[in-house]
Amino acid sequence: MLRGLCLVLMTIDHLPRNFLQPFTNQSLGFFSAAEGFVFISGMVSGWVFGRVLLQQGTAVTRRRIFGRIRDIYLTQLFLYTAILVSGLSSSMTGPPARSFWTNWWRGALLMERPSLFGILPMYCVFLLFTPLVLAQLAKTREWLVWMSSLTLWLAAQFGLGNPEGHLSWVQLGLFNLFAWQLLFVAGVYFGFRRRSSRQPWFSESRALFLVSVLVALLLFMIRHPGRIFGHSSLLDMDVALHSWKNIVHPLRLIDFAAVVVILSYLPRFLDEVLAAFWPFRLLSLLGRHSLQVFAWSVALHYAAFSFSGWDSLAPLMKTLLVIFATASLVVPAWFHACIQDFRKRRASQPPALLGANAACLQPD
Repeated sequence: MLRGLCLVLMTIDHLPRNFLQPFTNQSLGFFSAAEGFVFISGMVSGWVFGRVLLQQGTAVTRRRIFGRIRDIYLTQLFLYTAILVSGLSSSMTGPPARSFWTNWWRGALLMERPSLFGILPMYCVFLLFTPLVLAQLAKTREWLVWMSSLTLWLAAQFGLGNPEGHLSWVQLGLFNLFAWQLLFVAGVYFGFRRRSSRQPWFSESRALFLVSVLVALLLFMIRHPGRIFGHSSLLDMDVALHSWKNIVHPLRLIDFAAVVVILSYLPRFLDEVLAAFWPFRLLSLLGRHSLQVFAWSVALHYAAFSFSGWDSLAPLMKTLLVIFATASLVVPAWFHACIQDFRKRRASQPPALLGANAACLQPD
């Protein structure tokens, strides 16, 4: 459900400027739905592939993970090709001298990533190293996993992996992989820990919960100083909300960690209570089919920004269009769920011809 909620929030944030964005874009503090989506994706990877590792071994785990990487890459390639062919994005056309096929093979090799096309390759990289992370966790080498991940994150704070250091002819996106891997690895750790030992997310400490609440409240007030204190912020908000996001700045990391701790202390009976309401069931549906939903949201992003008359629309019309576009996320989730259900029913039923052929082999 939370992953589906993150997809909804990211879709609204990625659409052209609208009335809903002040409520969805980093409104609770110095973190966004993107941080939550990456963390939850890592957690689900720890759940799913951790179970495969414990039950079926390393070889099967690698095969399953590489299959997921293949699906993500093919989705990226199909989406890139479709948008390039449709001409929805002028940013994909490149210099005038560059041909269609030049743009295509550069995108196919992930050498060029326009807006929102750096996220799926980032997941491919993270999943590529997930078998190694899970293997170390299975050997109870959590210290090695945390030390390695924190070292890369710390190096990113000092410039490792920044976009400015890339070659001029290669666009690798804005998110610093060396920084964002910490969120994914943390999710894998907690997901595997929960799957393998059924331990609680965190040690049940009232002090930890209270400190997290205080930190979240303090940073929320710093995030909205004008509305709470009536004066300007102590921070450069443009830097804190954009530049710091690319490297998962320590302040943003602390804020996000505090919110994760708070959510982990919510009573589990709320899961069943929320599941009884259809909006939360829809969010769960989106979360279960996140790859297809995210690809749909990218297409919505390029279609919306290709509409030149957006700025001339009335605020109410913009809001209605954003709500309609967000509601359409159910379409790819429902369609993919139907495909999965069809495949399961087909796999569970023996071929009709098998019985007929067997009967033909019986003697008279």
